Amino acid sequence: MYGITGEAMINFGLLGGVLSFAVYGFVVRLVGRWYRTARQGTALAPQLLAAMAWALAIIVVSADLGNLIDFNLGFTMPVVLLVLLSSGRPGARRAGPDLLDPVPHRRHRPGVGSPEPPRIGGT
Repeated sequence: MYGITGEAMINFGLLGGVLSFAVYGFVVRLVGRWYRTARQGTALAPQLLAAMAWALAIIVVSADLGNLIDFNLGFTMPVVLLVLLSSGRPGARRAGPDLLDPVPHRRHRPGVGSPEPPRIGGT
C-alpha cells in the first residue's frame, strides 16, 4: 500500500523516507550487477534467481511487507525450490546437466573422448 518510502516515513520520519531511496538504489545496483554476471554464465540457476530478484526489486517500491511476503511465497519460492531440488546433491548421479554448475563433471573413461586408445588384454 505505501511501498518502501511510505513504510520508512511512517517508522522513521522524513529522513527515513529519503534514506530508503539510498538503500533502494544500492540494492538495485547489486541486483543489476548479479543479473549481468548471471547472464554471461551458462548455469541456469543463477539466471533464474537473478530474474526473480529483479521482479522483487521492482515490487518493493510499491508494496508493503504483507504483499512482499505474498509475492515471495506465491511466485519466488516455488521457482527457487524447483531450481534447487532439480540440481540434486553433490556427488549424486544425475541423468541431466547440473543447473548450478556451468561445466558438467565428467568421469574420464579411456577410449571415450580421449586421445588414448583403450587397453586390451590388461597390459
